Amino acid sequence: MTYSPPGRTRGHSQNRVKRLVKLADRLHNMRTLDAMAAAKRKRVALETNEIYAPIAHRLGLNLVYRELQDLSFKHSSPFRYATLDKAIKKARGKIKSGRTPW
Repeated sequence: MTYSPPGRTRGHSQNRVKRLVKLADRLHNMRTLDAMAAAKRKRVALETNEIYAPIAHRLGLNLVYRELQDLSFKHSSPFRYATLDKAIKKARGKIKSGRTPW
């Protein structure tokens, strides 16, 4: 029998790896969600935003967190996403060209 310090058990590190693999799998699924039916897309997107994105945030995976939130919003509210995406691209174009309103 080997000694394991408290809080540093073998199973604990395996759980971290499992969480990272689950997050990577969900991110891949979100990137390829366009192939699914609309109802399933919305359900998966809402589940991702409620469960997986906060886990990524707590683990300090900010790029994964932001992409999961962005893709989740894109698939759960496609019309709102399109409107905001268009407005952001328009604003970025004005900033790059130096035509800012301020």
